[in-house]
Amino acid sequence: MQEYKKILVPVDGSGLSKKALQKGLSLGKTFGSEVTIIHVEETVLSGVGMPGLEGANPSLEIAQELTDKEDIEIIKISRDQAEKEGMKIGSVHLRGHPANEIINVSKDFDLIVMGTHGNGGLKHLLIGSVAEKVARHACCPVLLIRERYEGCHERPSS
Repeated sequence: MQEYKKILVPVDGSGLSKKALQKGLSLGKTFGSEVTIIHVEETVLSGVGMPGLEGANPSLEIAQELTDKEDIEIIKISRDQAEKEGMKIGSVHLRGHPANEIINVSKDFDLIVMGTHGNGGLKHLLIGSVAEKVARHACCPVLLIRERYEGCHERPSS
């Protein structure tokens, strides 16, 4: 059995990322692994290529401050969850496109455990899936955690 010495868990504050963290911590205990969370703040470019909007935008600065506070809270909640499980975790906070940043750091890890909403159809075509892109391009295996669909059946008892 392959050992997973370094596990990366992307967190975004959603219920599924909390489930993924729980699974990552459980695997970390099982394998004696180092668990690291990563939170990627998606950057939004404002005023790019628009004449006269090259200067600072006060409303954008206020939005950035609020986002920074939310990001810190997401990391804190994840650390608290790990502490409840009796583990200490490392953390990485980056800005950029979430899938790209997770893929870039994946070379330093043995496993990624992340949530996926399993969106399909038009929404998936329009915005794509961070989890799908990470699963396709990461430098290590990716374990995807998702909600159980109502159509899934329980395992038959023996």
